[in-house]
Order: sequence, then C-alpha cells, then structure tokens
Amino acid sequence: YLAHRDGRLKHLPTRPRQVYDITGAGDMVMSVLALALAAGADYEAAIALANVAGGLEVEKIGVATVTRDEILRDLLQ
Repeated sequence: YLAHRDGRLKHLPTRPRQVYDITGAGDMVMSVLALALAAGADYEAAIALANVAGGLEVEKIGVATVTRDEILRDLLQ
C-alpha cells in the first residue's frame, strides 16, 4: 500500500512468483525504490518498479543481480 499524507491508501498489486530464495529481496526492493525516487519517479511508479525487482530477486537462488532488461521484460509481460 501507498499511504498518502492526506490519508488516502492506494493498493499496488503484485503478481504471484515462484519463490526460490528470499535472500536479498528486501535490499533489492529498497535500492530500486531509492533509485527510482532519486531519478524523479513518483512514489507509485517507484513502488511498482521496486515490487518487480523484488519479485525477480526471489526467483533466483542467493543474492543475485537483477538487470534492467529483466525488469523491462517483466513489465512488458
């Protein structure tokens, strides 16, 4: 959920994933969130990107990189 200052809540859904390992997923979410916000994205877009990156991370074993191309492919599906 995205909680706005005025009290509005916005549910930002994710999609089911094949979870192999959660190692590094939280770090991935926070780093992509920070990167997107620093690049000028609004909170909703930044959270959506972070969710995708975290989802891709859990589909891999151990701490792994998630590439820009992987994120783009996932967004286009």
